Amino acid sequence: MSVFKRNTTAGQTADYHYRFMSGGKRYSGVCYNCSTPEEARIFEKNIRAKVAELEKQKSVKAIVENFRDELS
Repeated sequence: MSVFKRNTTAGQTADYHYRFMSGGKRYSGVCYNCSTPEEARIFEKNIRAKVAELEKQKSVKAIVENFRDELS
């Protein structure tokens, strides 16, 4: 798990960023509502779980059927 604050010329950003690799693909993003590293790690853990679930799906039709509530 990789949770960090980005360094800029003005110092570190206020938001935490995450980066991980799953299934040969890199995933990265920002946790806007996370104020502590622990909250950011929990957020990243949730994203990893969703990615793992999506990787199990065999087709686009299966993804749509299984994630219909979240997509709407």
